Order: sequence, then structure tokens, then C-alpha cells
Amino acid sequence: MILERQNYIDFKKIAKDFKDEIGRPVEPAISEMEALNELFVLAQSGANEIGTKLENLDSEF
Repeated sequence: MILERQNYIDFKKIAKDFKDEIGRPVEPAISEMEALNELFVLAQSGANEIGTKLENLDSEF
């Protein structure tokens, strides 16, 4: 397999970003979470599409 499929978003980093400087959790705005979700879906779809195309090319050769 050319491209190993995996999650490309680091959820631990995202969780860290939603904490204040003392380390207490901060509730993100709904609009921020919606935008994050849209970006996650787009990134996963793109990675899966590229992986599929690379697998198809690999099988041809």
C-alpha cells in the first residue's frame, strides 16, 4: 500500500488549543466547532481520494 490511511488531524493538539494559559478547558464557540468539523471532513475526504488514486495507479503497474 502506498499511502497508509490514518487520521491527519491531531486531536490532542486541538484539545490543548481549547485550554486557557492555566490549563483550564475553554468552551469553544459552536461556529468554531462547525468550521473545524468541515475542515476535518474535507481533509479526510481528500486524503482518502488521493489514497484510492495511488492504489489504483499502483495496481496498474
